[in-house]
Amino acid sequence: MTAPPATWAEFWRDHDVVGDAESEADAAGFAPEAARVLALGREDDLLDVGCGGGFVLAALAPTVRSVVGVDGSPRLVEAARARLAGVGGAQVHLVHAARPGDLGAAAGRRYSAILCHSVVQYLPDVAAAEALVRALLEVAAPGARILVSDLVVADSRWADARGLLRTAWRRGTLRDAWARLRRARGSAYGAVRARLGLLAVDPTRLAEVARRAGAHAEVLDAPISALANRRHLLLRR
Repeated sequence: MTAPPATWAEFWRDHDVVGDAESEADAAGFAPEAARVLALGREDDLLDVGCGGGFVLAALAPTVRSVVGVDGSPRLVEAARARLAGVGGAQVHLVHAARPGDLGAAAGRRYSAILCHSVVQYLPDVAAAEALVRALLEVAAPGARILVSDLVVADSRWADARGLLRTAWRRGTLRDAWARLRRARGSAYGAVRARLGLLAVDPTRLAEVARRAGAHAEVLDAPISALANRRHLLLRR
């Protein structure tokens, strides 16, 4: 019998939160919001930290000059590379999941736009979240915009369920949202979340880390992602 994942990094080696169809639908809803908040344009070089299977990166690729993704799961890196195979110059790199501040090969250049979506809640502690924010700023070009999105402020599955339903109501996808919630109750993700929980971080604390590094920081309350209860951090270098 296979032992259950002991960490979130182990979970991502073999599992997903939802299937490809739902991931693609989530990306279709989130990508335009990310593009708007980051003010993406054809001259931007975009880095996606924690790119997963590359769904959001693939959706944003047509709006920018170049795209680079990094992820700590070998399985997801391969999936992202396959998904971006038709995007000229696209790169996806594997990084060490246990080192949030290490961006691997992606650290060799600077980016005008950086996205870090639905990553912080799976880190081991607040110190790791702070190290990640500093790492993002280190690879940011002058004038770069950085969006750290989907921040958990209180680890509550009920709050996430309500947030999902609020977004679904706005998008006209309530039936799909209810079906997702039913599947989540018996899923590997649901079991691991019940055991490990998610990292809740005060966004103002991460904002202060960015300010100490010389960046402008703004906490966003507007619903950007599929979970309307989550918060987001917009940084400018």
